[in-house]
Amino acid sequence: MRRRAVLALAPALALLPAAAAAEAVLRVEFTGNSPHDDWRFTNVAPCEGVRVDEVRINLATAAGPVFFDAAPGGAGYAEDIAPGLEFFRGRDRVAGIDPPEDGGDTVLFRLSEFTDGEGFQVGIDVDTEDRDAAGRKGDVPADFLDGTTVAALITNPAGESRAELGVMADGVATVLWDLACAGSENDPTPAQD
Repeated sequence: MRRRAVLALAPALALLPAAAAAEAVLRVEFTGNSPHDDWRFTNVAPCEGVRVDEVRINLATAAGPVFFDAAPGGAGYAEDIAPGLEFFRGRDRVAGIDPPEDGGDTVLFRLSEFTDGEGFQVGIDVDTEDRDAAGRKGDVPADFLDGTTVAALITNPAGESRAELGVMADGVATVLWDLACAGSENDPTPAQD
């Protein structure tokens, strides 16, 4: 009896709109490369007009004992290296920064017109308390950053904003949102003939 009731509901369920699948909006990549570890941020949204307004990296959730080395002679591994934050590309996409404190675990980027296809790249030194794992040059193994959270404030083409979270694994974090972009496979509007 129960099986028939479920089968009887199947046609009605097929008429309900499908929930949009989550789409990648922001990709953050980390490459350990002393003296400035390389961070690449790319808006990979599948539709036009999706903006990333803020990105916050939080090392407090990382697998390894890691921190930002933000001052010469400070908490970092190599005292002869001038740590800090250096832009390699896309500086014009960053409207403001709450830089990491020396020995701290967060950095916040406030972005300007960071829309689909845009990117920026910065060098921010990350160090670890585990000197044996870091080796002579102080390079932090990428798996030490597994679990690092990347929070993003995203605005869709309709002007709706919300915060989404990604978690780093193998040096990459992807922030997702169920955007339902017009024309994408997740578009909830019926196709016009």
